[in-house]
Amino acid sequence: EEIDINNPNNKLNNGSFMVDEIIDQSKELIKFIQNKTLVGFNNKSYDDVILETIAKSKNTFKDLTLELKKLSNNIIDSSGRRSFAKLPWGTDTIDLYTLNRLDKIYKGLKQIGSEMFCDIEELPIPHDKTLTEEEKKIIYDYCGNDIIITRKLFVKSIPELQLRYKAIEKYGLWKFVT
Repeated sequence: EEIDINNPNNKLNNGSFMVDEIIDQSKELIKFIQNKTLVGFNNKSYDDVILETIAKSKNTFKDLTLELKKLSNNIIDSSGRRSFAKLPWGTDTIDLYTLNRLDKIYKGLKQIGSEMFCDIEELPIPHDKTLTEEEKKIIYDYCGNDIIITRKLFVKSIPELQLRYKAIEKYGLWKFVT
């Protein structure tokens, strides 16, 4: 089921997956994203790296969760360095952070959200903490709030995307949108 982008209050739905020390939906996640275009905020240097690691990992389930936690902490702790993943399986990504040139002026998702009059939540738990089951529920809701902001920014960015796709079509430009 696709996300209804016209419903700004739609948080996580059937497009959400869990990979932790108890639940492993990594195979379902990779199958779900095949041949789709994913939209995110700063996803080229975070989400795509995590997804690539999930897809390519030969680790056992428990080792994969440890690898992902370590990788996530490293990405967050090295906030100035950018690393880009190349997703296989016909999956493209659109990074709203670079599409809207927000990386040039260092505007984060929370600042964009406040400018669009969204509810803003700061990460309620340190990012490097091992989470309890109750804290996982809190983080799940926190991520849902970020999805609402990202969705609103995506809808606002549609004219820019349409312009780029028209230029690609008209001039045969390389299909790198963001």
